[in-house]
Amino acid sequence: MIKRNPIFALFLAFMTIGLFENLVAQNVHLNPVSQAVREKTNYPSCGSSHLIDQIDQQNGLFRTLSDQLMENLRQLIEVNSKSRSEDDIYSIPVVFHIVYNDETENLPDSVIINQLDLLNSCFRRFNANATETRNAFVDIVGDTKIEFRMADLDPSGMPTNGITRTFTEVEHFGGLLPYGAGQNSQIVQWTTDSLFYNFFRLTNSSLGGNDAWDTDRYLNVWIGDLRIFEPAFDNFEELVFFALATPPIDHPNWPENVVGQANDFEQGVLLHYVNVGSNNPNSLPAPYTGFNGVTTTGKMLVHEVGHYLGLRHIWGDGNCS
Repeated sequence: MIKRNPIFALFLAFMTIGLFENLVAQNVHLNPVSQAVREKTNYPSCGSSHLIDQIDQQNGLFRTLSDQLMENLRQLIEVNSKSRSEDDIYSIPVVFHIVYNDETENLPDSVIINQLDLLNSCFRRFNANATETRNAFVDIVGDTKIEFRMADLDPSGMPTNGITRTFTEVEHFGGLLPYGAGQNSQIVQWTTDSLFYNFFRLTNSSLGGNDAWDTDRYLNVWIGDLRIFEPAFDNFEELVFFALATPPIDHPNWPENVVGQANDFEQGVLLHYVNVGSNNPNSLPAPYTGFNGVTTTGKMLVHEVGHYLGLRHIWGDGNCS
């Protein structure tokens, strides 16, 4: 069984550039900073903290309990370390679900294997730029003794390479924005009601995605087109999130009545197909070209797996500037 406990520290800083001014991005980014800042900095980011906000809106306790969990981090580490030898290495089987509408999204095996290698090098601290660790973290970083491997058996016990490929009729898993200029309140409401539902269609075969493999046995990673199609804004294809991961909802201090809403979202990681691996043949189009240096590092999945295992942003999920 996969145990998702926060036992290590990771960091990935995102660049910020001014992009197409759009209310979807305004509504999901940079809360609770000022409206003036929000209107000037619409850019794609990690969606995991915004998912926590979405769940928290349903019950008002989810973020509070998540914060309490992080405050108890040291105690959790001490308890877990007593039953773990220095030589123990946790091995987590991974399945990559590639959901594609055209062949550019149907990434070759070589990109997935490259991504897994990068994930492992960072979690074991074998990555080439480990020597560039900031001074503030030098005394607390280390080898997590966690390794990820391609699943070699599927849930039925049949041999697999750990990659599924599913053609879909869905072109944009961010959804279709049915509103235009001047319909600000409708756009805000659509963002609240529909955006995350649209993303998580990736995890549901009946909605154009692919069903999860047993989430107690596998880390599921879904790869697809996370953009939003906006016909009323000159057919703009907006990228709000590079990727997002579900928070660990099975910790003992999260009561069942609180995590009920979280169970609506399948456990795992969602990645925009351009942000996978360092040998990905795809690149982000305008107005997102300034991010291509970030998306070609393979670090997006490293960042999101940190969230999947329980970590929060080290800047407190607020304005990272």
